[in-house]
Amino acid sequence: MPSLLATSPEANSKHAAPSLVMGNFDAESSWRPAHLATLPSLPNRFEHSVIGVMDELLFLLCEQHGVVITSEPMNPVQMAYLQSIGFSFQNHSVHTTVNQDSSADLDVYSALIHPTMTPLCESYISQLPIVPYAVLPSTERFFHHYGLSSNFPSAEIVKAVNSKLYSHDLAKSIHAAAPGHAVYSSEEMLLTAKPYIAEHSKIVVKDPYGVSGKGNLVLASDAMVERIFQHLARQEQAGRKVQLLVEPWLNKHTDFSCQMRIRQDGATVFHSIQVMDNRGLNYGGSFEASESFIHQLESKGYFIAMEQVASELYKEGYFGPVCVDSMNLIDGSIVPIVEINARHSMGYLNDRLNRHISPKGQQGMLVPLELRLPEWAKDSAAYETLLHQLDEAGILLTPNRTEGILPLSANTLLDPRGIHKQGRWYVSIVTTHTESRDLWRQRLLSTLSAIGFEPNHR
Repeated sequence: MPSLLATSPEANSKHAAPSLVMGNFDAESSWRPAHLATLPSLPNRFEHSVIGVMDELLFLLCEQHGVVITSEPMNPVQMAYLQSIGFSFQNHSVHTTVNQDSSADLDVYSALIHPTMTPLCESYISQLPIVPYAVLPSTERFFHHYGLSSNFPSAEIVKAVNSKLYSHDLAKSIHAAAPGHAVYSSEEMLLTAKPYIAEHSKIVVKDPYGVSGKGNLVLASDAMVERIFQHLARQEQAGRKVQLLVEPWLNKHTDFSCQMRIRQDGATVFHSIQVMDNRGLNYGGSFEASESFIHQLESKGYFIAMEQVASELYKEGYFGPVCVDSMNLIDGSIVPIVEINARHSMGYLNDRLNRHISPKGQQGMLVPLELRLPEWAKDSAAYETLLHQLDEAGILLTPNRTEGILPLSANTLLDPRGIHKQGRWYVSIVTTHTESRDLWRQRLLSTLSAIGFEPNHR
């Protein structure tokens, strides 16, 4: 393993100090300037609702005896299960402090400034360090309210470095591969996209704050490019500004990410390399890279590029968690900076999970499953029934099983309001041998299908 990953005490710690953790997962929508033109997309109430309760996954960051504050209360059956397999943390919800119909619209940080939450927050803040999922404008107001501002970068800096245009410019500045061009008008998009279509058959147009398939379009013809041009031109006439990244379609072999942290003194701590099992432009899961893959990256100067990224981010005034998405191409070359996520990430959540279970020789793969729900899922005891069925099938990870399925969420699958016929379940496929992951995944899908949950392929 490269020395950068092997020698850091912080990166190698199995259990970090307990923390007070909270955050909204839809960080990009808070950073995105309102005056920017948008790419066409279909409204998705389901996606909106799921993102609103994904904060239940943040228990993985609060460590043993920490506290996670969520928009909705965590499912008590899920809490009991996690405690049974060795997780120890508290959960508090802010949903009762504001009068809103949808938890997906609830801003956790704004709710935490509410007078009814102040005594609780002050008590925890005096005992535990704060770990936000990402720094948003509302996070900054929360920091100011509780006198924590000096411990975190400003929201404006965080917004700037999370733009894909910033990532693109930074890649060029350190002489890394930077395919594509930034465009700032509908006309420039048209003139850039058509030659790429002719040469590469298809292209990707990216919103500067798009995430996991949202705000990214694959175009495969001049006619499609023309339609996007007209869509953008109409918005320009209404006073909106175009900011997009147009990239040629690359022959990708592997998506992966570098998980690191820039300390407040500027030092960089490398945590892990996570391979992403992406499905098209959508996130499909994370697992830890093999040592051979990491050595391959080191031999190609990848970690030198990551140190340069960290250095440039620090010069901008940013410090904190960083996830750099990267790509290994079929020809063996590396695109080290696909985009920079100056926040926590799904890959880092998987890294923390692995550090929790690794003493037993296990390793987890974090996976989101899109599932259509059976009628019985509306029952108040549905989640308890689901875990019981998995246990009966012999695939639920328990203290007596070294391999199996470790559920990481409940509210994303069974919406507390019961308004959706589908759900997304975040689970970890925990194994002692990575070769058996596919087998466990198939066993899980077969069991779910047998009890009425059907895959809803994106």
